[in-house]
Amino acid sequence: MSSTEIIEPEKTLSLSLIRPVAGIADLVKFHQDVRNVINDVLIEDQDYGTIPGTSKPTLLKPGAEKICIAFGAAPKYEKIECDIDHDREVKWTKKKKVKVWNNNTEPPTYTYDYEYENGISYGLYRYLYKCKIVRSDGRDLGEGEGVCSTLESKFIDRPRDCENTICKMSQKRAFVAGVLNAFGLSECFTQDMEDQQYQDNGNEEEKKETNKKPWNNQTGEKVYLNVAYSDRNEAKRLGAKWDNNARSWYVFSGNTEALKHFGNSNEENLSIDLGSKQADFDTSNIF
Repeated sequence: MSSTEIIEPEKTLSLSLIRPVAGIADLVKFHQDVRNVINDVLIEDQDYGTIPGTSKPTLLKPGAEKICIAFGAAPKYEKIECDIDHDREVKWTKKKKVKVWNNNTEPPTYTYDYEYENGISYGLYRYLYKCKIVRSDGRDLGEGEGVCSTLESKFIDRPRDCENTICKMSQKRAFVAGVLNAFGLSECFTQDMEDQQYQDNGNEEEKKETNKKPWNNQTGEKVYLNVAYSDRNEAKRLGAKWDNNARSWYVFSGNTEALKHFGNSNEENLSIDLGSKQADFDTSNIF
């Protein structure tokens, strides 16, 4: 009589570990390359800019395009949703900030107040796009979504004139979001807030105080600074800008805060040229 022996499989602990797809050194090098592109190629107020009320700059479409070109990538769009109603009636109210002048003071002063405008428009357009950031070899690096509609305040009073604009705006927002996701740029930039720039946030007094800070003083001559690479974020915070031709950070001489913090590279060069005569020409008290 034969017997069959049943052997239970050995119970093993299976660990599902997620490991980096690249070595640590390669990851560090990649992020360093991305930051080099940002510092050396992107131009402030053209490729990125800081919106009042935000702590970090906002990546703009030209900057996103330069980052894609640098790494051999391109956007690939997909329309997810589309709502079009040419005859939709939309009632709207818009708030506008206006200056109220007081002519009883010398010189005249002003405060801000708000006016409200009501109206009816016809037409509703809304687009939702997905944008994939794709390498030339077909690899997907990341993706983002963007939506835009004529219910936004800047379009609501003239929707029929803005259908194409709405479509392009949703694509642009998806593109910038895709670049931020693909290249891990959340540390450097905020979400795409380009379309909100300089809109009033109801905190006028805070804006006035911010404009009084010394690092917002853009008067005087251009002065180059001694800024180490590790201090570049502090230099940006104090209002310094990058001169790509001179390969140096600079401020205007009215920005005393940055000059105190980083010093003047022009002074350093002067001290080298003067040599022993430096004792007779002390520039330390100029600023």
